[in-house]
Amino acid sequence: MKAINLKPSNIFVLTLVRTIFFGSFISLMLLTFSPKLTETLIHEILGVIMAVTVIIHVLQNQFFFKNLLIINNIYSLFKSFISLLLLIDFIILIITGILISIYLFSFMHIDLPYVRQLHTFSAYLAVVLIGCHIGLFFSQFFNFLTNSLGKYISLLIKLLLVVCVINGIKVFITDQYIEKLTFKQSFSFWDYDAFALIPLINNLCVIILFVYISYTITSCLLYILFRK
Repeated sequence: MKAINLKPSNIFVLTLVRTIFFGSFISLMLLTFSPKLTETLIHEILGVIMAVTVIIHVLQNQFFFKNLLIINNIYSLFKSFISLLLLIDFIILIITGILISIYLFSFMHIDLPYVRQLHTFSAYLAVVLIGCHIGLFFSQFFNFLTNSLGKYISLLIKLLLVVCVINGIKVFITDQYIEKLTFKQSFSFWDYDAFALIPLINNLCVIILFVYISYTITSCLLYILFRK
């Protein structure tokens, strides 16, 4: 099968579309995980919108998902592992969200502690895996910054990303992420004593942290692959 050579203009448009999509989805996701900014009903509505967005994204990328089990090298193994784990995690997140719903799906409501804990676990894991999934394609964004934006603007954005990574490390270690991912904490996303936007920004920094980790791993794997 012939390789598809995209024109620079097409690559620019594709990267721009992906940047807008992931940016919009992350904003929706962070808002959904912000009970201090939204009431429970709004939280459930946003959750439904997020679920529909995920389903549309999967349907639009059927070719990608159909080939996830085709493992040719260590890079494809890593990409498939992250993508499949994220897909499974979102399925769990959606199902548990429906089961604990008290408004939109109240007729299916199951008030069991372990369901809430599983929902919390899958939500926190989604933050990590979303970052890892974006990291698989982050080289395109880096090229987009370098080639499409001004030198100083791209440098400023890169410095801002470094600051976010540093804060993401602190947040991941100190803000109950590890406890939530090991089922050691109760159902809670939000520090109600903090300024409303601070936890939201901290969650964004955790996503960016794992974008960078995944991007670094991907770059190393591709380097090893092409070196061979």
